[in-house]
Amino acid sequence: MLELTAAALDPSHARATNEQLMAVKAWPAFNQAKKRDECREAFGVDRAIAEAEAVGGSPPPGLLRRAQKATDLDALRVEFVQQRCRNGFLVGEYYWNALEASLRGAQFTAAELKYAQTRPARGRLHPVLKINTSKMRDIEREYRPAAHLWCAHFLMKFEFEPPNLPEYLALSELIADHLLTIHLKQHGPLLDPRTPLWRVPAQLRALLPPISLAVEQVQPGTKLLDLIPLPPSVTQT
Repeated sequence: MLELTAAALDPSHARATNEQLMAVKAWPAFNQAKKRDECREAFGVDRAIAEAEAVGGSPPPGLLRRAQKATDLDALRVEFVQQRCRNGFLVGEYYWNALEASLRGAQFTAAELKYAQTRPARGRLHPVLKINTSKMRDIEREYRPAAHLWCAHFLMKFEFEPPNLPEYLALSELIADHLLTIHLKQHGPLLDPRTPLWRVPAQLRALLPPISLAVEQVQPGTKLLDLIPLPPSVTQT
């Protein structure tokens, strides 16, 4: 469960809230708490120093001591951008492929879903997209607790900070609800209902804007790979 309160939706707290979300998304496994804490502290120190400098003052001694202990943000960004976020985008795309196909009425297997991202033709487009089935399986398993967060991230196509945080959280919750209903051919549920996900607390979800996903239906027997190039549309209701 995400540790968010109603204050997280206040625009003045958007940066801090997004820092928490990015830490969870980059290191989503429940045994990666130390990395999440290091990430949040590095972001928090950087934000506090920037705020102190913005008003023309020197950072207080306590903040300087925090800065000395915190993970260097520049070093963290290298791992964050080049590895963790890249993996997250792959997972977001993986789950969007599954969700879009399901919403449009197509049936598919787990093997077809993974092949959509590991097929040779895709890898030839760019080195970043070249990934084998084993690596894709490992990444998907690690990032599974944040599947819906990365799926919403992929769908909204922003870099680090969503243009509208409440809408992003609402979309991620809608996606989580849908993902938990998808059943694969010959394999059972896409996500086990017992899968621990980083969900928004119920009291906060009640404050999020209504949102829906709109996609076109397909003819029975349509293959998964035939659907992937087609873009979805997101509409607020």
